[in-house]
Amino acid sequence: MMPRATTAQCPSTLRSAATRKWRDNLRVPFVQHGKFKILSLRSNDPQFKADPGVLPSKEEADKAGITVVHTAFQHNDMRDTGPDDARGAIQSMLDKFLADAESEVAPLETNIRNVH
Repeated sequence: MMPRATTAQCPSTLRSAATRKWRDNLRVPFVQHGKFKILSLRSNDPQFKADPGVLPSKEEADKAGITVVHTAFQHNDMRDTGPDDARGAIQSMLDKFLADAESEVAPLETNIRNVH
């Protein structure tokens, strides 16, 4: 993902972004100029709650093109090494986001799993 400084400098280059931890999304509010779409997948972990004002209201999110998905998963379940059901659900949400985006980027079928 592109860091915030890059999106601020070149907003016409970026059309959509999917976030989980590409910046401190517990402390820093989302860019809301509406020039690109954002998908934010949120954990259901009481230790990882966003500060007040970080997440946009429903109205602000709709206006700015931000999709906030509150998942049932714990923070650590949302890693590459998380449980299969969490990884599958996250992949499905990301595939839908990319398919709905006005972009040439689309989900890619693959049987290869990247292990870091």
